[in-house]
Amino acid sequence: MDDSLTLHPTTWTSVNRWECDENDHLNVRFYAAKMNDALRLALDDLGIRDGHIRSQHMRYLAEARVATPLRIDAAPVVNADGQPEMLTVMTNIAFDRLLATYTTRLDESTRLPAGGNLPAIAAPRGLIEPPQPVESSRASAAGYLTVGRGVIHAHECRSDATLEYAAYVGRISDGMPNLWSQINPPRDAAAHERGEQGGAVLEYRLDLHAPLCCGDAFTHLSGIVDIGNKTMTLSHLLINESSGECAASAQALTIAMDLQTRRSAPISESRRARMAQLLISPDSQF
Repeated sequence: MDDSLTLHPTTWTSVNRWECDENDHLNVRFYAAKMNDALRLALDDLGIRDGHIRSQHMRYLAEARVATPLRIDAAPVVNADGQPEMLTVMTNIAFDRLLATYTTRLDESTRLPAGGNLPAIAAPRGLIEPPQPVESSRASAAGYLTVGRGVIHAHECRSDATLEYAAYVGRISDGMPNLWSQINPPRDAAAHERGEQGGAVLEYRLDLHAPLCCGDAFTHLSGIVDIGNKTMTLSHLLINESSGECAASAQALTIAMDLQTRRSAPISESRRARMAQLLISPDSQF
């Protein structure tokens, strides 16, 4: 970490079995829940009671497996554009191993104290531009697929009936198996079913535009932005069905994962061919 930055411990917790997904590691929805608990406590410690999240940039550096003991530290920082943000850092305290960093931009009315420079380990790497909201009709024309649809429930919401921030990540995560079913050729699908193949997120950015509320129906749309040797960049939209507004937009840099070696796996040619057919139009991405 940057010597100019002083992180303060805010949260001690651990990874529960029921928080782990088919990859047998902490699901992104629970990373978000734990990191946002830590954010709330860090803001409380700074005397800030009404900070609302506008966007979050997330980097995942190592796996958090079941029963991993966790500490989350936090500090105000200044990003490369000179904007104030809050940094939260998750560590496996058994091995002093960094697991994840979240950088959160709050609403403009929130006044953060002066902070140190955002460390390189937490800075955007593969996702530089913020994901932009896209209208439902334009998204469909661009090639986005419907991978999720549901209703927001009270247990997912804050006291003001708006959806908890971590639940946006959770609802997007719920739709991912439906996207994989479109992407995976039979051989990959069989390996996934046998528990030999999975996937993981390396980097993620979520921007909130028009909050979903208790009782709102939504549609989750996804598309492929880019295909690398081992990585793929995905675009996600959560659309409020009543208003037609894009409630949240996200991008994720992901990998296929060999669950035997716990390492990333190259994208097979048959999978790449299927993915290429699902690339969304460039003018809809940003």
